[in-house]
Amino acid sequence: MRKNRKSPWPLRIGVAIALISLSACKTTAEMEPVQPTSYKERHPIVVVDDVVAIKVHGARSGRGLSYGQRNRVRAFIADFKQSGSGLLKIKAPSSVANDVVAAGAVAEVRRIIERNAIPRSSIRMVNYRPRNRRGSSGVILSYRRYQAIASECGAWPESNTKTSENKPTWSMGCASQNNLAAMIDNPRDLIVPRNSAPTDAQRRDKVFEQYRAGEITTAERSAAEIGTISNVAQ
Repeated sequence: MRKNRKSPWPLRIGVAIALISLSACKTTAEMEPVQPTSYKERHPIVVVDDVVAIKVHGARSGRGLSYGQRNRVRAFIADFKQSGSGLLKIKAPSSVANDVVAAGAVAEVRRIIERNAIPRSSIRMVNYRPRNRRGSSGVILSYRRYQAIASECGAWPESNTKTSENKPTWSMGCASQNNLAAMIDNPRDLIVPRNSAPTDAQRRDKVFEQYRAGEITTAERSAAEIGTISNVAQ
């Protein structure tokens, strides 16, 4: 006599439902965004680059630039030497009605650049045709500048009274990140490091000779350098 067996379908259906539930929970957990807790992740320092440019016009007499325009160029060159990157571009107008004024402005701009000891390899001279050729268009100076910036401070998306998870507040470290970004001398260093300075071969050979002879290899220090902080304070 053949025994009746229970159908396995209810068990299979139950296992399938359980697997679907676990898969749904895992998918939901993966889709939830992870909130950053570190101040470096919340307020990262980002390096951006932009083009800085000015346009100066020559004096009507054709003798270079006026006093105010000359000071603008000097300040612009000073900023380029401090925070500029790449080439200093000079765009001179061509095919204008008053070529004498334009030529005088370009000549004085070049003299100011030479007085500031900017090498010729860092300068690029190009011509452009202005839309209005009746008058004397100005000379355009431009360069690329990198800036290190952080996120703006003052956001309070969460209440500071909720401290059960012992997490730092959202604005914690924001001011320090902004101060650090402002103190960076050349933000381009965060993208591409500078080339190392060449080694001093003479100093290296001298140190090796002293080392082989068993002599002291450190440089001599003056009496002021040997003194401690307490002595200086006295």
